[in-house]
Amino acid sequence: MNYKSMVYKSLSLFFILLTCSGILYGQNNAEWEFKEILHDFGLVHEDSGTVSHRFVFYNTGDTALMLSAVEASCGCTVPSWSDTAVQPADSGYIDVEFSPVNRPGNFEKSITVNSNAGISIQILQIKGRVTPALEGRPSEFPFVQGNLRFQKKSWHLGNLKTDGKSKHNFAMYNQGNDTLRFSSNITGPPHIAIAYSTKVLAPNSVAYITLTYDAVQKNTLGFVTDNIIFFTDETESPRKEINIFAVVEEHFDPLPREEDALNPKLVLEKNSHDFGTIDAEGTHEIEIRYRNEGQSPVNIRDVQASCPCTAIDMPRRNLEPGDSATLTIRYSPAGTGKEIKQITIFSNDPKNATQTIALTAMVRE
Repeated sequence: MNYKSMVYKSLSLFFILLTCSGILYGQNNAEWEFKEILHDFGLVHEDSGTVSHRFVFYNTGDTALMLSAVEASCGCTVPSWSDTAVQPADSGYIDVEFSPVNRPGNFEKSITVNSNAGISIQILQIKGRVTPALEGRPSEFPFVQGNLRFQKKSWHLGNLKTDGKSKHNFAMYNQGNDTLRFSSNITGPPHIAIAYSTKVLAPNSVAYITLTYDAVQKNTLGFVTDNIIFFTDETESPRKEINIFAVVEEHFDPLPREEDALNPKLVLEKNSHDFGTIDAEGTHEIEIRYRNEGQSPVNIRDVQASCPCTAIDMPRRNLEPGDSATLTIRYSPAGTGKEIKQITIFSNDPKNATQTIALTAMVRE
């Protein structure tokens, strides 16, 4: 091989490697981040029908994200998903339906999701416990309104996020000798909707109410209470009233890792205070400093006390990065003995959107 040929081949190899390097180092990837990868349905009643959950993911990369395959570990679990490209900073979903029929007991199922992301496979999981169809077991429904029995006097929905609607199933039992028919006359707030699993309930049978709660429309943070009223065709006591409780917390979309440090960060001087032994009469006051240790402005959405006996003075609801202020709490005992109260602060700090201050005291008579 002559010298000119060797030089030509060396230069050709150099330019090939240079081109490949440029392709590799210039390549952008799709990346994804899921809000959650495990959902617990809790108790699922066998005769309540199919239950479903939506897993939401975000494209935190630089190019479009595509799902190529979604497979469930069991025929009782049916997935559906976003069938179009998810652009950077946009979100997509995988909907999962589970049928509890003939599957009493605990269950755990997995869903394997494939995509063009750098880490291309994500395993999602659902779990819960299926309770068998109930027949003639009124003891499990201790609360009575007319001929309808309920498992709970009030319905507790738990912690809800302001990112959409949540669904909850509640059982009811017809203890009478006659078939019950449910009226379409339903009274309740606009952010709550209910639907019956059946409009006609035979004697000694169970039916379910599906309650849909829209936390966005509620537009309130913290502990919330509501009630709904519905009717049957009973001659006596056709009116049924249910109290509903929940805790609503603000939802924040996850940010790309490089933007995480830019968040607001609300820091309280302390999260608890013991007044010690105090007299029942009079008002007791404390001050707690709070500050913004983040890189974006802090906004205090709301401040709530668990008791009217506690007054809160928070003069500054907006803090620029590095700013601080003082919160004043005035406590007037509502009784004697051991007292425990709580202050809840809601802010736009996505890592710690709900913070509490616990107050304790031993109140003398």
